[in-house]
Amino acid sequence: MLPGDLWIWLLVAALAALCNVTPVLAPPTWGVLAWFSVHYNLPILPVAIVGAVGSTFGRIILALASRWLGERIIPARQRADAQRYAEMIRQNTKLNLPALAMFAFGPIPKAMLFMAAGIARIPLLPGAVVYGVARAGIYFGALLAAETTVTSFGDLFSLSGAGSLIIATQVASTIGVFLLFRMDIPKLVERIQRWRGVEPTGELRWSPVALVRRALPARTQVETQ
Repeated sequence: MLPGDLWIWLLVAALAALCNVTPVLAPPTWGVLAWFSVHYNLPILPVAIVGAVGSTFGRIILALASRWLGERIIPARQRADAQRYAEMIRQNTKLNLPALAMFAFGPIPKAMLFMAAGIARIPLLPGAVVYGVARAGIYFGALLAAETTVTSFGDLFSLSGAGSLIIATQVASTIGVFLLFRMDIPKLVERIQRWRGVEPTGELRWSPVALVRRALPARTQVETQ
């Protein structure tokens, strides 16, 4: 049983979901959780877990909304190409595990990652589970370190870094995800292969050795053999 009133916990989960269902203009989730933890004297661990559940639910909604929008603005052939390459990654254990790990940690913003997963019709459950577990740990650590940082809802929006440059970057990144999927991926792969001096094959080869060899000039490959 959760301590305190049920409506408070439902509100915590709902606000955590709301912070993560939008890729722009949202305050940091940990800040919302810290505010509730301080003002309602809630224990940190349950707050972190409930916040992680709400955050994961919000990301799933974002992915499904991106899938719905992608079906209307991205040509069918480009979507099919993206799905094919996503399936190739899923079937290759050397790439599948690192790809899943990116839902927990990694340089790619998680909002962009879930949007891309939704558009490419990647199964969301594995990534969502990894994301949720990681979020619970991250939120718990953040609440331990900064639960007294947020004293008002105004602080939440100041912590979100809502400067014009940050907002512009978020909007540009969101648009960039859809523009990326509108690209002709096979043609892009072919151009990369030609740039590397490799005969275009029309497909991606996921062997790390093959990728290294493809990146090296032909003369260097001969010398290293």
